[in-house]
Amino acid sequence: MCIGNRAEASAHYINSQLLALYQNAARCVGKHGTGLKPTTSVVEYGTCLFEYYGPGKHNRYKPSRQDLGFFATFGTPRIEFVCNHEVILFLELKEGHYNVETGKNIFKSEQHETIKNFTVAFRINFETAPFENIHCPAIGNSETYSMNLHVLDTESATFVPELSSIPGITSTTDEQAFRTKDKKLAALTYYLTQHYLLTFKSAGLHVLYSLPDFDNLAITTANIDYSVISKQTLSSPTLYGITIEEINTYLRGLWLQAAAHVDEHGVAAPHERERVHAHFLAEHQTHWSDSPFEEVNIRFTLGPMHVQALCKREVVLYMDLQDVHYYLGTSFNDQPQHKFSDWKIAFIVDVLYEESNNGSAKKVLLRIDTARFCEHLSVFSASFQDMELFARLKMTLIRYMEKYYLSYVHTSGSQTIYHYDEHVHTSGHRHSSSHSHSSSHTHEEDWEYGTEEEEQDDEEIREIIKHTHGHTSSHSEHGAVSIIGGGVSFGGFHFGGATGSMSVGGSSGSSSSGYRGVSWGGSSGTKWETEMEEFHSQDCTCTTEAECGHASSRGGVRWGLLERARIACVSTAEFDIVQAVTQGSLNAALRGCWVASQRAARALKKAGKNTFDSYETEKQTCLAEYSFVHEKHGKEVFFSSSFAPTKIQLVCSAESTKSVIVFFQLTEGFLKTLGAHKMLQPGASAHTFNNWRVAFEMNLALVDATADTIGESVLKRLGRKTHGGFKQIVLDFSTAKFNLNLSSTPGLLEGKDYRLIRTKREALIYYLTSCYFPAFKRAHHHVLYTIPIAESTSTKHAITSLTFQIVPFMYGAPGVYAEGLVGPQKALFERNMIVLAAMIDGHALPKSLLPRPQSGASGNWVCGVGREVPHGTICVSRATFLDTRILSLLEKVNAETTILPAFSGVEDGDWVLALTTWSNHQMKKARACKWREVTRAHSESLDFEWRNRDNWRYQHDGDFGGNGLYSVDCYTHNHLSIPTVKADVCAIAIMGKVILSLSYCGEGKDWSSEMVATWSAKILLTSSMHGLQISVSPAKIVPEIKTTKTEGTIGHSTHETALQLLKQQLPSAISFDTVVAELKANFEGCWSSLHVDSREFMVGHPVFNRRGDLLLDLGVRAIAGYKASGASQNGHANGYAGSVTHTNGHSNGWFRDTIVKAGEAIGIAGVSTPPPMYSPTLSSMSRTASASSTVSKSASIKRTTSSHSESSSFTSFSSSSSTSVNSASTEKAVGVQESSVVVTGNGTAAPKPAAAAPAKANGKPAAATPAPAASVAAK
Repeated sequence: MCIGNRAEASAHYINSQLLALYQNAARCVGKHGTGLKPTTSVVEYGTCLFEYYGPGKHNRYKPSRQDLGFFATFGTPRIEFVCNHEVILFLELKEGHYNVETGKNIFKSEQHETIKNFTVAFRINFETAPFENIHCPAIGNSETYSMNLHVLDTESATFVPELSSIPGITSTTDEQAFRTKDKKLAALTYYLTQHYLLTFKSAGLHVLYSLPDFDNLAITTANIDYSVISKQTLSSPTLYGITIEEINTYLRGLWLQAAAHVDEHGVAAPHERERVHAHFLAEHQTHWSDSPFEEVNIRFTLGPMHVQALCKREVVLYMDLQDVHYYLGTSFNDQPQHKFSDWKIAFIVDVLYEESNNGSAKKVLLRIDTARFCEHLSVFSASFQDMELFARLKMTLIRYMEKYYLSYVHTSGSQTIYHYDEHVHTSGHRHSSSHSHSSSHTHEEDWEYGTEEEEQDDEEIREIIKHTHGHTSSHSEHGAVSIIGGGVSFGGFHFGGATGSMSVGGSSGSSSSGYRGVSWGGSSGTKWETEMEEFHSQDCTCTTEAECGHASSRGGVRWGLLERARIACVSTAEFDIVQAVTQGSLNAALRGCWVASQRAARALKKAGKNTFDSYETEKQTCLAEYSFVHEKHGKEVFFSSSFAPTKIQLVCSAESTKSVIVFFQLTEGFLKTLGAHKMLQPGASAHTFNNWRVAFEMNLALVDATADTIGESVLKRLGRKTHGGFKQIVLDFSTAKFNLNLSSTPGLLEGKDYRLIRTKREALIYYLTSCYFPAFKRAHHHVLYTIPIAESTSTKHAITSLTFQIVPFMYGAPGVYAEGLVGPQKALFERNMIVLAAMIDGHALPKSLLPRPQSGASGNWVCGVGREVPHGTICVSRATFLDTRILSLLEKVNAETTILPAFSGVEDGDWVLALTTWSNHQMKKARACKWREVTRAHSESLDFEWRNRDNWRYQHDGDFGGNGLYSVDCYTHNHLSIPTVKADVCAIAIMGKVILSLSYCGEGKDWSSEMVATWSAKILLTSSMHGLQISVSPAKIVPEIKTTKTEGTIGHSTHETALQLLKQQLPSAISFDTVVAELKANFEGCWSSLHVDSREFMVGHPVFNRRGDLLLDLGVRAIAGYKASGASQNGHANGYAGSVTHTNGHSNGWFRDTIVKAGEAIGIAGVSTPPPMYSPTLSSMSRTASASSTVSKSASIKRTTSSHSESSSFTSFSSSSSTSVNSASTEKAVGVQESSVVVTGNGTAAPKPAAAAPAKANGKPAAATPAPAASVAAK
């Protein structure tokens, strides 16, 4: 028997079996046929290959074949192998009929269609079933034998129209027949698949013997590989539900990435394996020795690999070799000895399909070890005279590729020909064009899904686009594919259909699909919303495990428990203050800048000007419009594009990482290719593009701000004179690396001119990195956040150093988090955050970073519920704020409400009694009345108390009467309760009590009296749409003083006089002005430690955790009259005109620089607007932005100059407000004297005159002198 691949012989052997079986059936019909439907299965099975009677019953009186729904006589069936897993079964129907009404038991002959010489092809899966260890010495000299059976899976039969010939159906010119052909075809295939092939299987005809191997050779040197001999060009359109177009698009991306490496770095030497991995898919060179006597150097340039699916388990892998050069010398620099072009080498390769994460991650891989060269599918075009040499050169290349080149495909990871992970990335397809391709992964709103806040500008932005481009863009009319990182194409980047466009945009409807302001398409977003709802449908807000028995089984996000864990577990660790801002907030700020840039671009076009006319106009518009011109070439534009909002994805994969992926969305434009050495080519053809998304991975950096990025307005607002003392979080463009596998460039890879594709890619990267990035930086858009910093030696309580890190939002089990920009999990990865950890007063930064949360239970810096994504969180350590600011200031209240008695006994029958407060006591006033923390089980507050008791006892025994025991007891107890539960109103409760007791025991005149003074107050921190507001309830805190108990016969007014003394010593109204001023200065108004364009930060919803750290939610408010960077000198740190925050008490709270700027005149641009409104989450801004914008549009903007006398200085991480409050002026310079009252024998009290108010020494109140003790007559 023939050696090598015996597939052709096996196929002939199998078809010979079918021929024999068919001939047997014909003989069976001759013996047992009656012309009617067989009454026994034996006859039916024996004859079905020759004739078959379908469903129905014969007429009892005049039976005929016309009674049945189907009848046909057959020719010899035959099989053609598609691959090692599928065959084409050809059925030849000679004569007969079929009824078009398939759903009936009784068939009318007038509904019959005639069968005449039909050829019907079905694609059928098959399995090879081996029979091994056959013991039969009679066969030959081998101990055991084996044989294979091929079993056809007739249930998988699929009609193949292109291989079928059905007159009147597959080929018809009759109009009437054309209208009914689908119905006829459906009926015919129904009878064949649902009836005939079932009988075919029941008869055992689906089992066929493969070529036997019963010879007496010890070693079989042949194999059977049907795939290699397949002459059918028929291929499957999908592979495991993934379209072949998507897979080939992915492979084109791999090739383009390799080509980019060659363009940037050249071709590596063969021994530089790691470098070879980077580019071998585009260009490759090798030194190859095919035999000891023949060595050759080969260099070839490739187009993208592409596949053709034979079945779901095998593909044809094509290598397109554009140029093949053979060098007989040892150098690749010499002229090649032989040149060939346009070769195509085909390999048959098995594939594997991997699925993980409940089907959300999909991967298709090549099994390189199964690759077999396929001669008849390969193309070697050449006009070569020496055909023997040509054959040797060809086979040399083939053997090299089989042995080595394919190993590079495996070791480099390029055997993955498709990868998609929806947990990290989400794809979106919207196709209206006939040229576009379809996909199994659909998200109607991919890139432009955002927050409700962003929806407020939708109509305005659409108007901007309409005026900018002259029409509302309709790019979504073309093929659209988009994704972020890993997806339905190469690593997640996509290329569109023949029209080469990508849809960037979402719905034009009114559903909560954000970023619809850049809306190119009319999808309703129902699919997207459904998936979002499905993802969050299992969420819950239960706050305890007992309440939440349903959540763990349903698998939803347990927001209530996450928020509880945040308050309980979050800690500043060794840092003084932590500020966390979310990815969602970052992108919302960038979008705000983009909106302003769009407005500026529209205004320029209306004025007939270009965005490239000056650096100033370029700075104002580059986020939305950019064109590159060169001074040597006049106004010739080499690159131009409009942009959708730039977006940033935080990379959370490693704890030490500080990298991000920046997506630039080029909505419409053109570029001109470059010449040699990347030289501009004036007059070159312009290549247009639509909706390209280009991704760059780069680092974030913490840098010192430069003078051009900090404008005078910021300096004035913060009370500074120099540009020093600022840090900025910036995009470090020097580390930017183009990430092709996360990019989407529809149309770039279309066509067969791969050299043009490479030059267009090279030009795109050049114009972005060498031209656009510098413009982006000149406009200061690379500055994400600006943070005021104080010098370590300057003043107390100001941020002096900081670091930052990227931290993921952990929502479930340990190590589980999400990254991305769009998709059902948007609410999760939008909570990934940049965390800035700072120190004050020159404290050294800790050596270690903040610990990352390990799970949702270990606490996140931000939480919120569902799609209400917070902007961020501020956390101030207990040592920094609670202990050193709040408790220390409230010690003054303790000192002013603590009563100390002084009892010197009885003189001439009078009690010598004096009362004073701690703050006025000569010896104790220098000592602080420190709060002591009280631990209470299961308490939802931090509790502190201050206690003090003084007891005087005087005993007299003598001849003058009045003998007995005299007692004076004074007890002060103050209590402070700070809630650790988050609420809209955080109420800090403070209450106090003073108990003054007098008693006498002796001479039968025992008596006692008790006087009580009580007071209580609440400091209310109320979160509202205007931010945090501080107030005290009640407005005036007056102690309630009364006698509560009197026993015995007193007979005199001693206790009444003591009550008056108590009233005189306690403040008439207890003041919390200092504490309230401190809180107002810190938290009311805008938060000034972080600056971004287009909005101001505010804080709200304060809550203390059990450690005593203060947590506040970060919110934003829009800046009225905001203009794009370049409109002011401010750069990226709040460069706006209009609502300018004044320097005042609110902006100079705790941790303040004590730079006194009294009398300095500041120019302030005022805007007539309603009070600023506070937005705690990204989506909740929608509830305030519309009202504010409506007023601001109609407001009359006037520029005024006012002079303000400034108090103190700037706050390094506090807040500022437009309401001027001088906290210093609210503090009382208290120098309270003790009252001195002499109680006479007749019960009247005559107060002594108070001493003059103490003078100030060096600006401080002089020490108060205690008053003389009061003399009280005792009866």
